[in-house]
Amino acid sequence: MSRKVGSRLRRWLGILSMSAVSLGLILSLKACGGGGSPVAVTPGDVDLLSAAVAEDPGFVSLVALTSSTYTENFDSSLASTGSTGNLLPDGWAFSETGTNADATYGINDGVSNSGNTYSYGATDSTERAFGGLQSGSLIPTIGVEFTNLLTVPITQLEVSYTGEQWRLGTASRADRLDFQYSLDATSLTNGNWIDVDALDFTTPNQATTGAKDGNAAGNRTAISGSITSLNIANSSTFWFRWLDLNASGSDDGLAVDDFSLVLNGAAPSPSPSPSPSPSPSPSPSPSPDPITRIFTIQGDQLVSGLEGQSVTTTGIVTAVVNNGFYLQDPDGDSNNATSDGIFAFTNSNTAGLALLAQVAVGNEINVTGTVSEFTPGGAATGNLSTTQIGSLSNIQVIEASATLPTPIIIGTGGRIPPNDLISNGINFFEPLEAMLVTAESPRAISGTAVDFGEILRWSTTEPTPPPSTLVGYCPLHPVTFTPKKFKSSDRPISCLVLSSLKSMPEPPLAM
Repeated sequence: MSRKVGSRLRRWLGILSMSAVSLGLILSLKACGGGGSPVAVTPGDVDLLSAAVAEDPGFVSLVALTSSTYTENFDSSLASTGSTGNLLPDGWAFSETGTNADATYGINDGVSNSGNTYSYGATDSTERAFGGLQSGSLIPTIGVEFTNLLTVPITQLEVSYTGEQWRLGTASRADRLDFQYSLDATSLTNGNWIDVDALDFTTPNQATTGAKDGNAAGNRTAISGSITSLNIANSSTFWFRWLDLNASGSDDGLAVDDFSLVLNGAAPSPSPSPSPSPSPSPSPSPSPDPITRIFTIQGDQLVSGLEGQSVTTTGIVTAVVNNGFYLQDPDGDSNNATSDGIFAFTNSNTAGLALLAQVAVGNEINVTGTVSEFTPGGAATGNLSTTQIGSLSNIQVIEASATLPTPIIIGTGGRIPPNDLISNGINFFEPLEAMLVTAESPRAISGTAVDFGEILRWSTTEPTPPPSTLVGYCPLHPVTFTPKKFKSSDRPISCLVLSSLKSMPEPPLAM
């Protein structure tokens, strides 16, 4: 069975009502336990949803190619905690056959030798790779579906990725992930498939059996190749997949990481020039990447509408942490429904620290990266996701000492937090995600949450907490996540808001 997860359908976690309206539908939705705003759905969306239900109870997704490059490094887009997961990047899928096949993958650091599809990586690390390990009871296949939304046909595909070995099952023999593509498939298990041997990944370390560090140089291989003589028309789809072959003895744990796709299409015919060009023609200056403002990336929904897309954005660095930095648009769009701040994820490894060294608080920068949603603890926790950009490149410092944006006031004279359980707390805190704020005269009513450095406070300029609220608890309405206290600092100073509010018991328990 296959599991295909898409960002649009992934938001549709609970459908409260559905009614036909003209040619479309209006759905009243509850996303991540909150929100109730109607979402307009087109007839095409209905077809997509119908196809999902007809195929299996999972979700439908594909990667819409609107630019000439696509990348996926699986960091934060695969589950990294617990024992199983089903969170996938848009367009990516897996298929399992055998008596142990199911709709989830395992989370493995290379120690397990059970047959399964796996999110591979060090324990609890968000640095992940997507792969599997074949056994007598389960055969995994992974892959990805694309659709061409360029204005020209695709004639050539440049594919590159890093193959990672996370386990050696049997010494002195090779296992392999076999790369194939299809121009007519509608899933990983149908259609006609063509082998591209240059893009296969073969076990690099065949010496000692057992768990391996797939991020170590001796256990990984950079792979690249071209697929030519194509004619993939606009709106047509194509698939890639990696078959886990059956090696002699116990199989190896092999995975795909740092995937990249470059499209080469037929260029449109140039328009005739009305007059001769000067001789010699001046060399044109290269055009900079268009800027996508932070509030456009954030949007006015719980998750970004640009998730999975590469963007170049601009802003002022407001804080630097061990695995990234916060960036805020100095002007904003004056819309209380959209955040002007965003987190730029670098990771805390050697490459990430090198990126962090390029920025400092007060720098005004341009940066290019891929939009993603990070859910603390994984999707199964029910926590809200944080919009971020990752896979960063082209960090350009525009001004070294820019003035920091003015913090948003939470409390009297600014934005008033909701205090009624029927209010929608998500819609208040989500637009403050990653922004500088000032909490008016708060007083502490709990300790520090060590996982994200949060200190929960109550603003004394607002109604006092109910008598039943005990120290150490943050009662949230189970549907609207309306908080009775919020994340801030112990006096009215600038601080950062992360709107990944956590659901805690209501009524509170004694400590």
